[in-house]
Amino acid sequence: MSAAPLPPGFWVDAGVILLYFAAIIGIGLRAGRGNTTLKEFALGGRSIPWWAVLASIVAAETSAATFLGTRPRDTRPGPFSTASSRSGP
Repeated sequence: MSAAPLPPGFWVDAGVILLYFAAIIGIGLRAGRGNTTLKEFALGGRSIPWWAVLASIVAAETSAATFLGTRPRDTRPGPFSTASSRSGP
């Protein structure tokens, strides 16, 4: 048996994902190169403004709550779905 053919655009998608990973790793390496200890790296040298820390906490909490709080049946389209564009039954 032969493998199924790759869907159209597979290599474009894979390239974008790899480029994203390379950019994130590059940013992390550049941002952390001045740190000498793990504590200094984790705390950002205590130079991160409070509003950036707050935005990060809110984004992480919202993402986790959305992922854990959404039941699989609620993502299917339908009259009682939270993913539906209708407002109400």
